[in-house]
Amino acid sequence: PEWTLSSFWAPELFVHNNKVYAYYTARNKDVVSYIGVATADHPTGPYTDHGLIVEFGTEAIDAFILEDNGELYISWKAYGLDKRPIELLGCKLTDDALRLDGEPFMLMRDDDNIGMEGQHWMKKGDYYYMIYSTHSCCGPKSDYQVHVSRSKSLKGPFERYSGNPILY
Repeated sequence: PEWTLSSFWAPELFVHNNKVYAYYTARNKDVVSYIGVATADHPTGPYTDHGLIVEFGTEAIDAFILEDNGELYISWKAYGLDKRPIELLGCKLTDDALRLDGEPFMLMRDDDNIGMEGQHWMKKGDYYYMIYSTHSCCGPKSDYQVHVSRSKSLKGPFERYSGNPILY
């Protein structure tokens, strides 16, 4: 897509209204990572790109989509390159799932400086669960761990499980 420069990763495929939505991370021409969206009739494509959906701070990566009571929400990792704690943010999506609808809200903040990304957000029973990776990814020195938190509200606050990490 024209807005991108390179480095495509972390795709999130979601089916909505008989269309496949591919939310993806890419670097723009200023080498900043943001989230775009493309649609297709089938997972194998061809895809039509709809451009940027999340352009936030100096980094917005790792899109994940949640459908809750007929409404769509997107979550992402923000501030990984800023001099502030990482946050996992969320926002309602428009009915066509191609744009943010309203202001982003914070789901969790990395106040412990353990790194947070790659979140998966779901509802089971009375709780919303956030499963996410912590520490460092990629390569021989990767020390990724998986943590879980829960909340009775879609917008949090999310309480961290005392038994974290649940996977090393």
